[in-house]
Amino acid sequence: MYISGYSFYSVFMYNKAKMCPKKPMTDELVEMILTTSRKQLFTRNNLRVEVLLKSTHELLDKELKEKQQMRKRKWEEIRACLSKRMRTDIEDAKIDDIEMAD
Repeated sequence: MYISGYSFYSVFMYNKAKMCPKKPMTDELVEMILTTSRKQLFTRNNLRVEVLLKSTHELLDKELKEKQQMRKRKWEEIRACLSKRMRTDIEDAKIDDIEMAD
């Protein structure tokens, strides 16, 4: 069965990606979200297809937000670690300068 030129199989790319051990990249998730959004615009009279597209869109959106939050947490951890390292390097440099002055 086709929906405005697309097969049902392509609608559920998310489920295929979910079964694979490799998770989809962020740009792939964004592309899948855009694809489902476009398909939702063209399937206004078929409630079953609308529900399937909406649930797929919600799952993709949820996964994208989780990835973004995870990356944000990682970046904050890295930034905190780097700032600690910078502070200790600056303090060590000050101590070295004081020792050289003596």
